[in-house]
Amino acid sequence: MQTTLMIYDGTAPADSDVPRTGGVPLAPSGFTWPMCGSCCGGPLQFFAHLPVEDGVLSVFVCQNDPGACEFWDATSGANRVYLFPGRNCSR
Repeated sequence: MQTTLMIYDGTAPADSDVPRTGGVPLAPSGFTWPMCGSCCGGPLQFFAHLPVEDGVLSVFVCQNDPGACEFWDATSGANRVYLFPGRNCSR
């Protein structure tokens, strides 16, 4: 059985509403960059942009000292997910 974990489909523009990893989030004006609330207090890394029905989910995780902050734990403070209005949603 073959499993495909991720497919590279070329680059996407930074302001695109397609699913993507890395780059910059499509955050509204005035957005404050999230900081790690776990052990290091540093800025979180933007990880993924995921379109959903009500807008886009922007996923952030701590990678300042890999393995030190428990970014996989939803309650650790080492991750954040924001729901931002999509391009076709009212802001």
